Amino acid sequence: MRYAGSMPAPRRELRRTMAESQEKELEEVIAERLREAGLKFATERAIGGLAPDLALRAEFQETKTRGHSAEVTKVDKLIFAAMPFAPQYEDVFFVAMSYAAEQVGAVCDRVDRREFQGNVVDEVHRLIRKSTAVIVDLSESKPNVLYEAGFAHALKKPCVHICSTPMDKLPFDVAQWKTTRYEAGQTHKLRRDLTQRLKQIFES
Repeated sequence: MRYAGSMPAPRRELRRTMAESQEKELEEVIAERLREAGLKFATERAIGGLAPDLALRAEFQETKTRGHSAEVTKVDKLIFAAMPFAPQYEDVFFVAMSYAAEQVGAVCDRVDRREFQGNVVDEVHRLIRKSTAVIVDLSESKPNVLYEAGFAHALKKPCVHICSTPMDKLPFDVAQWKTTRYEAGQTHKLRRDLTQRLKQIFES
């Protein structure tokens, strides 16, 4: 028995599914817009709360307005970033890695910020081959990061390893690499360490 004014169950389910689909599409649009802006909320919160000095704030604002790396047509010195693709690591890329690369006259790039056609693995190979050095964030031991790091090591590319999660969780052979430990949300400190390491590589 169905009361007057009530909606049949199949129709209610259809409306719920459509609403969820629209919400997901909206989230994807917002995420893409944030990606294009070159920053996510986690970055702004980290800088605003943990790095109050005016110089760093100015650098942060400048980072927000920089062009998308896909627009770079010619790069003399490229530093490839092998890292997890998650919001909590956005400040690691934009505040620490990109800044450190600029200090040595290079550009830091990662595969998800490129516009390309074809297989993503082929693009990763191309970028690593082209790079002068590779920064590897081993946090969480992500399989894609370990693969990219292994490829870079096989090509004997200079690698700078960093990690914010417990290093005793790293695979045994990876744990033998020289790795800089950093704390999540303190990328204003990490960028100094990365700058020093990259200067050593480029001056050697």
